[in-house]
Amino acid sequence: MSETISVDLDHQERDILLRGLRHVRSSIALAVCDPTPESNRQRDEDLQDVEDLIARLSGSQKKSVAKV
Repeated sequence: MSETISVDLDHQERDILLRGLRHVRSSIALAVCDPTPESNRQRDEDLQDVEDLIARLSGSQKKSVAKV
């Protein structure tokens, strides 16, 4: 994620995006594959990327509420 893109979302749009990311996280966590060190590492990285994005979006909610 080297390039940053800024998108304005209202609360409903952000909630929809967060809900979708939670489904993606579940899909990654429950994916069936051969448990190799490489596949486990990739799965962990993918889960961390999704977790980081969820945290950023959840944090933006708290920041916007605090500004009001």
